Amino acid sequence: SSVSGNSINNCNGSAISLLDSSYDVSIEDNTLDNSEWGIEGINATSLAISNNMIRDMSQDGIKLSNAASSSIIGNSIQNCVDDAISLFDSTNVTVEHNTLVDSKWGIDGINATYLAVSNNAIRNMILDGIQLKNSTSSSISGNSINNCGEPAIALYNSSYAT
Repeated sequence: SSVSGNSINNCNGSAISLLDSSYDVSIEDNTLDNSEWGIEGINATSLAISNNMIRDMSQDGIKLSNAASSSIIGNSIQNCVDDAISLFDSTNVTVEHNTLVDSKWGIDGINATYLAVSNNAIRNMILDGIQLKNSTSSSISGNSINNCGEPAIALYNSSYAT
């Protein structure tokens, strides 16, 4: 399945939701503005989220919760009240080549495993550029992080990170 080429504005809740056993879905080339979440994936596997423009969210730009074997590549996310990208209880997620601007956190991984966070441009975050909490076996490399209010990269109770 795919969700592509849409322009979605002013939604209560998520502009695009992938819930409860969504599998092998591509979300690409969408423009999402002024909603609570841009793209929300909960209990989903093999999501490919790419080349989306996400702006002015009252929560997160992209939120994955209990997601597995997914990728977030080449998205532009700006002006989110909370996380540009949130990864909660998720495993085996690749986050690369995204541009994240003017949000509270750039990439926030909580209780996540096997994250690969690379080659992202992150700037003007109120708090951390990249934060991993209670996360294991993840790598962070090649990111450009500028003008964060707290650490550019913060690891809290995380292990086996490179």
